[in-house]
Amino acid sequence: MMRKIAALAVLMMPVPAFAADFSFVRYDGSDRPFTFNIATSPTPDFSSAKTFEIDGVSTHETGQFGQPLVYDADYTFYSDADGGGFLNGFVAYYSAQLFGGTTAAPTFYNGVFDLSDFGGGPPVGTLTITNGATLPTGGVPEPASWALMLAGFGAAGVALRRRPRHLALSA
Repeated sequence: MMRKIAALAVLMMPVPAFAADFSFVRYDGSDRPFTFNIATSPTPDFSSAKTFEIDGVSTHETGQFGQPLVYDADYTFYSDADGGGFLNGFVAYYSAQLFGGTTAAPTFYNGVFDLSDFGGGPPVGTLTITNGATLPTGGVPEPASWALMLAGFGAAGVALRRRPRHLALSA
């Protein structure tokens, strides 16, 4: 019986429900953010010694008159050796380098980065990179967590049931 409970507990170990994507949100003071999601460790469509490119990234933006805009853009990310930041096909933003590793195998950092229009210029906004920011969050555990919790209660119940009972007789 204990083997079955142990096997059930191993099978029900909690696993991430979603792939780890990063959500990039840029605010430039105009209340017109744009967001896009790229895998934590993407496979670049192109890379050089100082840059890498991810093509066809679905980008969501709020238009000038509040209308939602959705478009695909090619994003180029720059290492510190090339000024840092990124270009989304329309506008370049300079910042600290947004990724670690190499340009052939990058991994994005979490954090808030100041953005400027020109290298070393005054900040015009920020870029927030957070792991899983666009995923729904709430107080409800995943099904695997519920199953593991129930298996734990069952194991505790079995252990209590098997415990020898000593009855004390009083006169």
